Amino acid sequence: MVKKFALLVVICSLAILTALAGCQQAGEDNGKPEKINEKNEVHREQKNGEKENNDKEELVDIEETVQEETDTKVKTGDFVQFGTYYDAPVLWRVIDIDNDGDLMLFAHKLISRKPFDAPGDYHDEERRKERGSNYWKDSNIRQWLNSKEKDIDWIQNEPSEEVLQEVSVRSLSSLSYSGESGFLSDDNFTEKEREAIKPREHKVLLFETDKHKKDGGSEQHEIDFDGNGRIPPVKNFDDAYYQMVEDSVFLLSLQELKELVYDRGMKYRAKATEELVNKHPDKYPEDLDKLRYGSYYLRTPEHDSSVGVFSLREVCEPLILHNSVTSSITHIRPALKLDLSRGIIESGSGEKDDPFVVARCNVPPCQDTNSKRHLRCTKFAKKLCKLMLEQSLFVA
Repeated sequence: MVKKFALLVVICSLAILTALAGCQQAGEDNGKPEKINEKNEVHREQKNGEKENNDKEELVDIEETVQEETDTKVKTGDFVQFGTYYDAPVLWRVIDIDNDGDLMLFAHKLISRKPFDAPGDYHDEERRKERGSNYWKDSNIRQWLNSKEKDIDWIQNEPSEEVLQEVSVRSLSSLSYSGESGFLSDDNFTEKEREAIKPREHKVLLFETDKHKKDGGSEQHEIDFDGNGRIPPVKNFDDAYYQMVEDSVFLLSLQELKELVYDRGMKYRAKATEELVNKHPDKYPEDLDKLRYGSYYLRTPEHDSSVGVFSLREVCEPLILHNSVTSSITHIRPALKLDLSRGIIESGSGEKDDPFVVARCNVPPCQDTNSKRHLRCTKFAKKLCKLMLEQSLFVA
């Protein structure tokens, strides 16, 4: 068995080198000078011209195939399978595509149930010491979402069972996650998958307590609860205190949920994954068909409290409510930005039941502009990737 495994690794390595060699541009210097005279030059031009004419129809067919094989057309609203959590693939919805072609992915379901932040002496304000903080940049949930560590070195109060027991919220201690690997750890994402996640700098609104940390803005944000729509916007978004923060994985802001999901007619409500239900059977009904839509955190802080953030709550009207950062009923529904140029879409049509599947293995992309060679490399890469996945040989 060991010999068979070693042989397969050698074959895959040689195959990758072969593919890369096949992707090299033709006409590289072979070290031998070529005699050039007028007769040879004319003959060469005629021969090249004939070849170009003869290949025109064939190249058109090949280019169409290359388009089909390599340039999968992803659009807003499509579904993408990328990464894992609780040993199950994570399904995401494309909620935006930027000018570079990068995809904004929003988890289709509620993947976890965790407090936003833990109480403790790290916080300056007495209320935050007792209840936790709504300051996104230092929050426990932000650190967990962006960590690839097996054992997280927490920058502040750990969201441990002991710490959470001190908060007077029912069943909160069972939702501790200080001993859990980071969301981006090898348990959930391979190294190649992490490389395909593009860090995003975005605007995070601040509660007045934290305005001394601001990058801009001149006033406390206000929510337009009297406006039209079930998800209210921020009245003074452009003038509110804010900080620019870079994240690989994040929670949506209130403004993003409204503009990118709700206003575009996409499903904004979500249920827990089957894996999450099985992880916490005491918190969900035994019959999955009876599972209701759940609440989930946003990263926008409350406008009148230092210990609460906004969350989507299906049972209320409007849908957005203030929620404690140590809520025992609020879920995590992450978002991230995916750079498709760093990965290969193996299969799928983008439908919910047939999502685009992003390859997990370490296969170098083909950069050759020659249609024939590019096509050969692309087909080879996909076959090799599939083989490596079947044999659990993807490089983490």
